Amino acid sequence: KFSIALKLCFAQQQLPSEMTESFYLHVASFCQVNGSILKLLFDNSLSCGQQPLVGSELLTTSSQRVKGADFSKPWKVVPGEHRANGQWETLLSESLQGSSFKVPLETVINAMGGDDDSFGAAKLRMTDALESVHHWRRVLYSVVNAMVSTAALLRFGINDGKGRSTHTMCEDRLPGSIFSSDNHEGSSPRFSTKNAVGTTIKKALSFLSCLSAYSSNDEDMRLASRAAAGHLLENGTHFHDLISLWAVRISFEAIDGVVRTLCSADEKTNDFTESQRSSACTIIETSLRQFVDSSDDETADKSGLPTITLHDSLDYDKRTTLLACLGQKNLKVGRLIGNRADLELTDLLTKCDNVEPFVRNEEGWVHAVTQMLLTLMCGKVQLHVRARVFVAKMLVEILKGIQGTKAAGNSREIVSFSAASSLDGLSKEDVIQLLENLSYYPTLAELESGDLICEEKKHLSEKTADVISYLASTFHPEVSGDGCKIILHEMLGSIEIWAGSPAQHHLIKLLCLLASRFGTLDNVGRAIVSLLTPKKERADVAQECVDTAKIFFEFVASLDQLIHQRSPAAITQVAKLARRAPETSSNQGTHVTLKSGEQISRTCSFVETGEGFTEQHWYNCYTCGLLWDKGCCSLCARVCHKGHDIGYSRKSSFFCDCGAEVATAISENRTACQCLSPVSEDIIRELYEDDSKEDESESMQVLTGVSDMFTELVAKNFPSECTRSLGNLVDEAAKSEWRESILFLFNQCYQTAPSPGATDFSTLFSGTIPQQKVGNPNLELRSAEPLVLKHLDETSMQPVRAAKASALQSRMISSSSASSSHIRKARNDLAVQAIAADNRGRLFIAESSSVLICNAIPAVNTRYMENSPATHLIRSQLNILGSESLKFPINGMTICPENSRHLLVWGVSKACVAILSASFDSFEKIIDLKLNLDSSECESEYLVKCDWMPQSELQIVAICGTVVHVFDLKRTENNSCNATTHYALAYEDVLIRSATLIGSLSVDDGSAIETKLGLLLDTGRLYFISLTIDEEGNLEDHGESYIEIGAGITFPSAGIRRYCGGDPVPKGSTATTFGEGVFLAYLRQSNLLLYQCVSSCCIAMLLDDDGGICGSFELLSNMISADEIGGHYGVSGPYTHFQELGIVRRGEETFYRVSCVGRSTRSTQPRALLLEFNEHAVSVKELSWPTNCSAGLGFISNYNFVGSCTFSCPYSMWGHGAEGSISDDYCERAFLTLLSSSGSLLIFGEDCGPQDPRIHQKQVPPAAAIGIFEKLINVSDEVVFGGDFVGADPKAVKKKLSLNSTDYVVCPARDGCTLTAGLQTIDIASKSVVDKKSQVEDDALAIVAVRVLVGSLPDLIPREIVIMGSGRSMKLKKNVKRWYDFPLTNEEILLAIRNGFVTIWISPCHDLSSSPIIDSVEVYARSRTDLAFLRAKEDVALKLAHSFSVQDQPSSGMLVSCIQSLTFLTQIMGQNKMGSLSSGSRDTISHIIQQTALDSDKKGTLRNQTIE
Repeated sequence: KFSIALKLCFAQQQLPSEMTESFYLHVASFCQVNGSILKLLFDNSLSCGQQPLVGSELLTTSSQRVKGADFSKPWKVVPGEHRANGQWETLLSESLQGSSFKVPLETVINAMGGDDDSFGAAKLRMTDALESVHHWRRVLYSVVNAMVSTAALLRFGINDGKGRSTHTMCEDRLPGSIFSSDNHEGSSPRFSTKNAVGTTIKKALSFLSCLSAYSSNDEDMRLASRAAAGHLLENGTHFHDLISLWAVRISFEAIDGVVRTLCSADEKTNDFTESQRSSACTIIETSLRQFVDSSDDETADKSGLPTITLHDSLDYDKRTTLLACLGQKNLKVGRLIGNRADLELTDLLTKCDNVEPFVRNEEGWVHAVTQMLLTLMCGKVQLHVRARVFVAKMLVEILKGIQGTKAAGNSREIVSFSAASSLDGLSKEDVIQLLENLSYYPTLAELESGDLICEEKKHLSEKTADVISYLASTFHPEVSGDGCKIILHEMLGSIEIWAGSPAQHHLIKLLCLLASRFGTLDNVGRAIVSLLTPKKERADVAQECVDTAKIFFEFVASLDQLIHQRSPAAITQVAKLARRAPETSSNQGTHVTLKSGEQISRTCSFVETGEGFTEQHWYNCYTCGLLWDKGCCSLCARVCHKGHDIGYSRKSSFFCDCGAEVATAISENRTACQCLSPVSEDIIRELYEDDSKEDESESMQVLTGVSDMFTELVAKNFPSECTRSLGNLVDEAAKSEWRESILFLFNQCYQTAPSPGATDFSTLFSGTIPQQKVGNPNLELRSAEPLVLKHLDETSMQPVRAAKASALQSRMISSSSASSSHIRKARNDLAVQAIAADNRGRLFIAESSSVLICNAIPAVNTRYMENSPATHLIRSQLNILGSESLKFPINGMTICPENSRHLLVWGVSKACVAILSASFDSFEKIIDLKLNLDSSECESEYLVKCDWMPQSELQIVAICGTVVHVFDLKRTENNSCNATTHYALAYEDVLIRSATLIGSLSVDDGSAIETKLGLLLDTGRLYFISLTIDEEGNLEDHGESYIEIGAGITFPSAGIRRYCGGDPVPKGSTATTFGEGVFLAYLRQSNLLLYQCVSSCCIAMLLDDDGGICGSFELLSNMISADEIGGHYGVSGPYTHFQELGIVRRGEETFYRVSCVGRSTRSTQPRALLLEFNEHAVSVKELSWPTNCSAGLGFISNYNFVGSCTFSCPYSMWGHGAEGSISDDYCERAFLTLLSSSGSLLIFGEDCGPQDPRIHQKQVPPAAAIGIFEKLINVSDEVVFGGDFVGADPKAVKKKLSLNSTDYVVCPARDGCTLTAGLQTIDIASKSVVDKKSQVEDDALAIVAVRVLVGSLPDLIPREIVIMGSGRSMKLKKNVKRWYDFPLTNEEILLAIRNGFVTIWISPCHDLSSSPIIDSVEVYARSRTDLAFLRAKEDVALKLAHSFSVQDQPSSGMLVSCIQSLTFLTQIMGQNKMGSLSSGSRDTISHIIQQTALDSDKKGTLRNQTIE
């Protein structure tokens, strides 16, 4: 037990901060040792701070102590390095100092407790023992110091006296050197890692790294070991990798010791008390924390030790080290001095036989690790659930990492065999204990509760299923699979219990996997189909049981495709091969056939073509000077020019210059062609199959449904068992008429489902993922309740990007003719709206009397920017698409929700509708709205605001000071439109201060649409005007009507504090005004009318189905304290610029999220606020820009916010899948944009959770991988260019940018500009634009890569180019003409689709006095059906859209699962095994076909699913 205690302390040294008093107490409790003495053993401070002795004096006064060659480096020079320079006196000094060490008796007395007399003899013995320990430590330290000089002299000899400089040992050495490679007689053989010198160096490194790992808290020992090892490795940093390998093994051995001790204890004899077992669990969990990814928000248990949390993940570096320890190759490699070959560092760990016998047998160590982790999962050691989740994650990472490796077949076999045999080695009781981790069957209420314990159990169940799935799909001749058989038997026996749980999808997949391996799919199918049959005790069938059946049949269909090679991917590949020329037998030697079926030549294309020009893909090599018309073929680019600066040229008639000019290669300083003779088959496969791996995985993901890695593994490793299992299932299905059981349930569901006339059937069959609706807050409960205002602690929205002050000319210009003080006062109180956004992230910004059109999505794509809030945009970086002028200064704008091409613009007395061009970069037409206002003649003739009627793209409401005009654009003549309806105030003593349109209300049978216009007068009174649009789209009222305001509308005021600090108004109270009216707004998502008066609070009025006020509550008080918003000063109203930001879930509650703008109580500067509110309370916080990032944003004393808008775009949730992989999770991220009068633009983005901590380490390389463009479609001829780079003539620019043109395009501005490239839209009625080679319509394409050519004028090359604004800028080389390739990431592809184009920002050139020049641009695309992540994104978006638009229908989900189960069952059984449908079933399916006959048959739609 004392040995275990030592190992635990050695292991815990890796986290020195956690070697606390509490840790020592737990170790002492479990191991039954004295914790104080244990602590003294690891206390190196005993050797420090002693009184100076003779040896110390001699050491410090040595006259010949000279700093070595490393003096200038940040390196502590140890005595051994001085001895390497000849100062042998220091050896004597060091020995004298070490021999004179004494441990004060007081130290031991204080540690053991008591006085000087008690335990006297024991304390003296302890003192002597501690002195002996530290004396031997000095001896060991002296040995390591001696190794420093020895290693240094060895390196000096090997390097011909060059010290630490990098060398090329054994190659081109001078003749006569003892390590030279010549064959002179009498010369020593060349140095090798296999001879005596190499073996000795390996042993030395193993010893030094082991010593360093065991001495983590001993700085002197670590420094001396590092100094010695630094002479024996070419790269000193690899020594740290060696230490980390040892550290992992030490930690696992320590944990293994605790686990074995606990498991071997006899519970009947009570070898351990409950306290000791609890300490053991705490120790294990604390030790496991060494493998946890570092986190700032650590939690501690009752003892104060940090614990593992549920969402902790395995540290990336520790994962890599652990996989290397388990035998995965090429993860931890290094190079010894004098050797060019890389060496697996794990090979060094077994060279030190007398240091650590635990690691001698690699297979035994691997088995011990896997067995220990499985034991921890079994529950023998009562770890917390969250700790067992982490252990399961660790085991999954080990198995996943080993399965994914390429060249480690033996190691992979060892790990897989060890893990699987460890499961087989467990007793039946232990396996059943492991199954308890799976036994969590929550109800829907428990899942939605968000309870932490439920969440922990759910995670444990899922991770345990992953571990068992890996082990079940592992093949080894010595693995019997007994453990998996027990699990299969137990799960099948309890299927009725867990199949009805809503969280059982991972369990049914695991059961299917086990049944496939052991040939019992028919038994599983029989049990599942029996769940679908109503019984007496259970008349109805649960939705979850039907979902279980659907998942089962989907799995079996996927397995069937894999086993019988009937997947659509295989069919497609066969078709590709059939289109090729017939192959001859001679190809077998000259070509290599890849797994995909593609054939690759083993020689340079010049061998086949000679100097004859042949159509092929070819590349330029900028390293070898193969430029422009010279280049190399695809194979030479990969083999001969590997590691060179390679760029794709094109596909054209060409012969390979690398092979043709091999004779002159050396004289011209080029790499000679290595492919004139056949290249090794293995090299070809390694080069090309890596390229096709991503396409292969995407095809599998799209075409085989749930065919995940486990399914593929079991199909690959157990093909005969799977085939037998599928055959048994088909026979059982035909015999037991499973189809009839499913059809019976299907007919029942269809009869109870709503009729097609009342329900959109596309919502019933929209997909297979269950819709999870988020319930909206019930605000009716808030009515008449006093305001409860809290500070919002969550981040919610965070700063993303900003444009510098004066980047925009957004300062409002007052009209000189408006001299009346009344008009100026009224206008100043208006909420100016100088910015608008559409659903594709395009921004329309008012700049005095012109509109700037730009795109915001690239600006917020900050994926690869480390501190985006501090990196401010200049005007040229705003992705400007165009700009248009108007005839009046602009006060506000709004884009039509029903048609993003109609922009409504208004000023003080004028308004118009601007029709945007198809490219959204200019105005196609401007329609003037005739208001007939003259503010110079009448105080009341000013324009308050304009707005679009709900659900209309033609009806406009214009609100003036005393009159409301309604326009119908259908009545436009000569680009001007007169109002069709007027509502005038009957009295001139009141003015309209604000107004808003309130939703859309269906009338009668839905043929007409009614809305209400709310008017707020300067008296604070409210008035509603009903506006009705008939079925023909016309407004029912015409002509002029007068409005009798009277007392206005009465609204409830109970619970509202009219003024700050006042008491709530009593229940039952009503009011007609709260003072001078200021602002009125409507929140569509929460259906609230916001009402504000001067010096009064902001009131939220609840509206009923008819648009009437049915309740109210106080949303914001007139003054909010600094504590409530979390700022330095308070904020006061009135509040303007309200923007809705959707619904957010916090634990068990949901909140509406809204932003607005108030004023600082100190300086009256604007302050942006973020609100989250529901039926219980309102939470608020200030949205502020970080102080250290706000320089240059124009936050001056007199600035203001002159507009706000929102938009959203796809966002990748990193951490759920590897970068660029198809498993990336995407969400729709909301953005809030604020425009200031100083010309700056502030963009806040929704907080979407933590990103991958390695995000900035994983920057996508700017150079495209070789071969990527060979698989893409060149759509440059079909591209439409835009942006401010193009100007007024995009066709001329496109012609110049063509590869066939020798012309170039000059950027119109010296400070840079934006070029956009989008695919042409298809007009189905007239023509379609298709690629001539692929015949793929461009609406089915997605842009995936861009290439830019620069350098025809070397002095005018841009400094950098940025694609999609992601921070992935590419620095361009000065005076070099070349192509630059930009492959897009998955996220950028999605953003480009949302944009409708790719943005290319061109920076200023190296010569700042001139404008940059671009020579050519090429655009490449792929079919959207080939992009699996895009398919998944579209499906998720469709499901989300349906989940918000359709009410829950209990039978609809069951109907979906039934029809999909039928589809999969039919695929499995085939036509021969299926009988005819019953008449009732035929009628049902025929009816669905009729209902969907006119729908789209695009993949994933209802009609497509019905046909399938």
